[in-house]
Amino acid sequence: MTVATAIAQERPFPFLTGAQTVALTVAPFDALIVINPQNDFFPGGAKPIPQSEKILKPTRLLIYLAQENGAEVLVSARSYSAGEADHCISGTYGSGLRKEIGLILFDNIFFQNKVGSQQSCLSSYNRWEKHLSTHLYDNIINSILMIGMPTEECLKTLVLDTIGRGFDVLVAIDACAGFDKHESEKAIFEMKKAGAIITTSAKILQGRV
Repeated sequence: MTVATAIAQERPFPFLTGAQTVALTVAPFDALIVINPQNDFFPGGAKPIPQSEKILKPTRLLIYLAQENGAEVLVSARSYSAGEADHCISGTYGSGLRKEIGLILFDNIFFQNKVGSQQSCLSSYNRWEKHLSTHLYDNIINSILMIGMPTEECLKTLVLDTIGRGFDVLVAIDACAGFDKHESEKAIFEMKKAGAIITTSAKILQGRV
């Protein structure tokens, strides 16, 4: 089975027969950051985002591509204390990763515990208390693909922050979702104006970024 066939059939992991795995295409990034793929942002959650389920397939495909190319796959997730917020309360089902994504072995998960839609995910931390920004610098990450939710909040803020720090940033918009369509469109315009490459998962997978 080829990687292309595995992706088309939505197999759990795009492995070829035999011991060797080969990427479908070269990933044009050093790291993939998936933002807030948590149950509370999907239907049935405490703060569901419209059309959020539609990002699951492109998200998985981009994760597979990153893993096949040896690019880091990172997650930035909200994690709040009870009484602080109405969603993503630490230790609850809502704060957990969506099952279609949560079964994937990520290189690192970073938690954002400061309430506020414009809080930068660069200050989120992992279980070793290392900030995301420090991790990116320590691992000599230069180019980053960002996907996730909400487009007009965490995604936009992280994209603008990382561009401001000198990173090259791509955004696959079909793997993103926002609360408000108009505000999401404004956010996409702001990210593009700041220097982000706005693309789609299909273009990335086909090597046409």
